[in-house]
Amino acid sequence: MALAIYQQALKGLLHNKLGEYQQAITHYTKAIEIDPNSNNYNNRGVVYNNLREYQKAMPSSRCAPADFSKTIELNPNPIYSYYYRGLAYFYLKEYEKAIPDLTNALKFDPSLTLAKNKLEIAVLLSLLC
Repeated sequence: MALAIYQQALKGLLHNKLGEYQQAITHYTKAIEIDPNSNNYNNRGVVYNNLREYQKAMPSSRCAPADFSKTIELNPNPIYSYYYRGLAYFYLKEYEKAIPDLTNALKFDPSLTLAKNKLEIAVLLSLLC
């Protein structure tokens, strides 16, 4: 079983690096079916972000924010899950949700320049909306 999880996750990583995002999602989804751990959810969420499919016309459990939420549920200190979920919410124009995630990411890693930039913009845009 551990070998099957590793194979699926490795295939997902390889396809993601090659820009073959749909294949990467397929392999990460298979890995999640075998072992629903935080790494597999996080990695699939990153692929959704790469596709700019921040929210999809499918069940809510299959979109980037949902995958990062599941990662955070399984592992309460995942720096990059807060970061990526914050970015997903930012690009969905859900600034009120993006702000706490980007803030949490910066608490863990203050050097995340993109998080700082998007947080500043999200705060300003949330005041305008």
